[in-house]
Amino acid sequence: MYHDDANSVDGRNNYWGTTATDEMNAGNNPKNIGRIYDVYNDASKGAVDYASWLNAAMTIPTDKASAVIFPYEGSIMKASVLTIKGCAVALAGVKKVEVSTNGGTTWSDATGKESWSYTWSVPGDGTYTILSRVTDNNDAVETPGAGHTVTIDSTLPTTSGTLSNNETWRGTVVVTET
Repeated sequence: MYHDDANSVDGRNNYWGTTATDEMNAGNNPKNIGRIYDVYNDASKGAVDYASWLNAAMTIPTDKASAVIFPYEGSIMKASVLTIKGCAVALAGVKKVEVSTNGGTTWSDATGKESWSYTWSVPGDGTYTILSRVTDNNDAVETPGAGHTVTIDSTLPTTSGTLSNNETWRGTVVVTET
């Protein structure tokens, strides 16, 4: 990718090929990635946000499919409210997407269709399995896959948003937002 502009570009959730993926998987991101020509190559160019890159090319579905994009599989985080994000496709068109935060016991409607989100009020600490399923315009419902397992731990330090009370941090704490 050649980014010939001073503005930043949202390049998230893309597969960049094996060479770029190997560089990204090496850590210390963001950094100069050989297949992405941006601010790391020329200070007058904008940055390319390649967070949440895909490790392999996606297979185009032949029927209907949905996927949770955030939070990531195996995430451990502190949250009382969490915005779950994902994508969905259906050959007959996407009618709606539903999300389950309890392994498929109950389902709630997401906002959006092909690109969707769901704001979840987390009930407390614990491990949760987040699933998604799409209903197409013919009212056929996807059988959900394994989903993402996420652990919520309120004892973790707050690294984004607003502090709700005083916290003592030790070691290295990476703050992700201001």
